[in-house]
Amino acid sequence: MTHSNRLIATLGGTLLFACTGDGTNSDTGIADDTPGAQVNGCRSTPAEANRDRRVLVQTPYSADMSQSDVWRALTLTADGTLRDDNESHTLGRAIGGTMVFTPDGSLGFVAQEDGSIGHVEISSEGTIRVLDPGFSGDFYATQLVADPTGEVLWIVDQNWPENGGGIYQADIDCTTGALSAPTRVLESQNAADLLLLPGGSESERPALIFGRAVPGTSAGADVAWVDILSTGDASADASAFGDNEAIQSDATLIQDSRYALVGDYSAFASVPNRVAVIEVGDASLEAVQVLPDLLDPVVLVASPWDDQVLAISGYGNGYFQLLPTGNDSTPFENAGEPTYTGTKPQLPAAAAVVSSGSLKGRVLITENEGIRQVQLGQGGTFEDLELVSIGDSFEGIVGAIGVAP
Repeated sequence: MTHSNRLIATLGGTLLFACTGDGTNSDTGIADDTPGAQVNGCRSTPAEANRDRRVLVQTPYSADMSQSDVWRALTLTADGTLRDDNESHTLGRAIGGTMVFTPDGSLGFVAQEDGSIGHVEISSEGTIRVLDPGFSGDFYATQLVADPTGEVLWIVDQNWPENGGGIYQADIDCTTGALSAPTRVLESQNAADLLLLPGGSESERPALIFGRAVPGTSAGADVAWVDILSTGDASADASAFGDNEAIQSDATLIQDSRYALVGDYSAFASVPNRVAVIEVGDASLEAVQVLPDLLDPVVLVASPWDDQVLAISGYGNGYFQLLPTGNDSTPFENAGEPTYTGTKPQLPAAAAVVSSGSLKGRVLITENEGIRQVQLGQGGTFEDLELVSIGDSFEGIVGAIGVAP
């Protein structure tokens, strides 16, 4: 695995850098709340949509600038207030990424800096209990996806196949919540993301893998359509950017999963960073568009209203709205930065979105100076609500985040 240094803070004139894998992903863990095929399981029933939600954020630095494995616990109340509960837990260090949850919100998992998985349980009353601060094995977790049954955790390892790269399946015990020893179900190289597609069943789990060397794909392909419950080859593939310059960051689905968008945040390419658009069909893929000049798109947040993607730029210190055009050949446009009510974002790192209930479209984004709340509304609207500080110095820098669904 190769690594690159990413700036994480500029406090008091001091530059802080953090080492992250080139394919490290900040997945938003969005769950679609529209009616559709239901895959049942022991943790598949969603929790009450209009309730107080627990929020977990990693603070990668202590006040003395040393590395920290502390996670702060907050509450996002049903009326949208982000409340600091003066509560903390010890898991592992994670300067970016998103904690994913089983659909019922009872279990949370996060890929940590050392490749292990932090694992927590949240009771119906909101009590947080650490089940495993660093679950590890013959894998290096860079991104996670919770299965809609709540009975499986899918693990992405971005290494090359000979070094363990690929997709792993870990079963979740329905009684204890414990993870089984993961099994690699598909090989891949430099995989950045895994997106589950609609239409799953007990025997099928269609998905997109953003990575290379997936069995059955053609030379140069970096996106594959697969059934991860099958041991067969990819059913379709595409080259998202049409070249080998990209290092993929985050990916998301939009417009009833008709389109997948994936970011390129390579610091070494001869072309500027960008976002690619892939049209997704029934076991088919077609690269249709590249949106150029989007610096460091570390996170792509699809609005649960299905009418915009918010591209979060780390080094660019900003957000960009990618809006649908209705044109099949150029289906999205970069509408530029929205209006901020206060200061511009400062090195945003990760995001989590509420996808149901009265707070549908509420996004929490971690930054150098705290946690920012924004609201994505119907019609592609954007509202900057507030920036909440959780510390006065280096301990206030925020990395990974999780918001219970």
